[in-house]
Amino acid sequence: MRERRPSPAMVVAISALVFSLAGTGVASVATISTLTHKERKQARSIADSEVNKLAPGLSVKSARLATAAGSADTAASATNADLLDGHDATAFQRQGGITVTSGTTPSVTDVNELLLSYASPVVITDFTGASNGKVIALTAGNSNVDINDCGNFGLAGNVNWTPSTGDTLLLVKSLGDQWWELSRSDN
Repeated sequence: MRERRPSPAMVVAISALVFSLAGTGVASVATISTLTHKERKQARSIADSEVNKLAPGLSVKSARLATAAGSADTAASATNADLLDGHDATAFQRQGGITVTSGTTPSVTDVNELLLSYASPVVITDFTGASNGKVIALTAGNSNVDINDCGNFGLAGNVNWTPSTGDTLLLVKSLGDQWWELSRSDN
């Protein structure tokens, strides 16, 4: 039977394996040995001088709590953090609330929170004045309001919102002019 020679790739792979195992063995011996008191003192001195060169006045002893970052030169330009899902921070800021007492298409221009307090039963069919990505929080002031899972609303589990007093519904407007439920709570 004729023996085959290993391919050049196999030779390289076996060599790499041998060197990696040998390196691990050398590293484990190095971690087992301990530094003498003099060597530890020298290492600490070298580390302190390097820290002082790179960050004058900084001490590891005083870095227990960092409450503020005075400057962050490496993060001076973080353009990918300027937007969240294509929207700037104003889309997520609290803009105040209003009480709605009439109409089936309340305006949410400059408003993020609505207290729905109708005198007689009504079904809301849409909210006007909203751009895509707008998030609104609805709170039922009484049980005279409904939002149905159809038309402009996509509600979780295809379940209509027929709230009791204090119940909440959180909606976001999507690209297709549809309002999608983010969450609801029965209070």
